[in-house]
Amino acid sequence: MNDFKGLAAAKPCPQNTRMKFGYARVSTSDQAASLQRDALKAAGCDKITVDKVSGAAKKRPKLDKLVKSLNEGDVLTVWLLDRVGHE
Repeated sequence: MNDFKGLAAAKPCPQNTRMKFGYARVSTSDQAASLQRDALKAAGCDKITVDKVSGAAKKRPKLDKLVKSLNEGDVLTVWLLDRVGHE
């Protein structure tokens, strides 16, 4: 599972610069993230990151990079929790 310890050390940011990030994941290259992407856009996400990695994989490179880039007050939205982790 991903380690979210980096969130505790998030950098403070002014209220009016908070960002809403979306994360989508598809398991195989022949799957499309369009349904997830559309839902994240409708939820008001400013930036959407898509990973193409199996749900059973322990590492999610793009998610890890996204989490490390978050600032205090930023929001991370996912379409379904199984897109983040699978145990």
